[in-house]
Amino acid sequence: MADVIDLCGDSDDDDGVIVIETKPKRKEMVTKSGPQQEQQQQQQQRMMPGEAEALENNKIKSWKIKPSRNSDDTDPGEYHYRICESQWNRTLGSYRAIYELESIEYYVNPALRRRFEKKKAEYNEKFGEQGNIKILGFHGTGSNNVQGIVQEGFKLSKVGSSTDPGWYGKGVYFSEYAHVSLAYCKGAMLLCRVLLGKPYPMSNVKVGAKLQAGYTSHINNNNGVANGIGTEVVIFDEAAILPIYQLQFTRTAQNIPTPAIAMPTMTQAIAAGKQATATQPPKQQKEEPQYRRPRKRPVNSVRHLDGSSTASALNDYFKLMKKRAKK
Repeated sequence: MADVIDLCGDSDDDDGVIVIETKPKRKEMVTKSGPQQEQQQQQQQRMMPGEAEALENNKIKSWKIKPSRNSDDTDPGEYHYRICESQWNRTLGSYRAIYELESIEYYVNPALRRRFEKKKAEYNEKFGEQGNIKILGFHGTGSNNVQGIVQEGFKLSKVGSSTDPGWYGKGVYFSEYAHVSLAYCKGAMLLCRVLLGKPYPMSNVKVGAKLQAGYTSHINNNNGVANGIGTEVVIFDEAAILPIYQLQFTRTAQNIPTPAIAMPTMTQAIAAGKQATATQPPKQQKEEPQYRRPRKRPVNSVRHLDGSSTASALNDYFKLMKKRAKK
């Protein structure tokens, strides 16, 4: 491509024409298409074995991933596990001393993913990409509910029938804090991608409330954190939720060796109505020496080695003193 500039003002005179070769603005083209290509490459690198085929054939697939000592940036399994582990430890608070993450289950559902990406694009267009808040949310549930959720997604129709109507609205509840969702965990903990869009902040309880007009979700923050992290997040659109991880964890107390002296467990202490704190074994009473005489023992009950008692010895002593006094 060339730009032609006539310096003499006479286009008929070829001598006054200077031809300047210019190249296309390649840098701007890379800027526009670069991020999309880079994002696509990153997604491909993070795909588990067989994930691309599952997406292409529209099949639901899952992978169980355990922690690895080896640090490999190219391992997609380690990438997924690190996300769950980081989110778990960062939001578990003091409960990290009690619960330990053991493994995760990574789920891919092509239909739910397409629905989620469509809703994400809708929110991005409506609120802007920066205005559309996207989080990872924990959801505690029963073990028998996991397969239905990962295959068909969350169902708003079940809110209020199998659960309570909700303190901050009639929707599906999540939390950005793992320890909050532990209270609702009945055998299974899910970590989902959640689109808040434009959340409506709530400080007061409104049981079963409808979605606030002009907003796409409700959020409550009982901790009053300045960054607005949601203690409880309420979603009113099924398409704004993508279940992707199930977290398997155990109590770390089970990994501690049994002490030599039997101690009551936490459950036993609570059941007995006692404070659930560490207890110490009862102190052993020291045995008194056999030769030590009790303090309140009668005087005349003491016997000497010759068989005489203390009382008779005193009587003999007083008789002797009287005889000496008479002399």
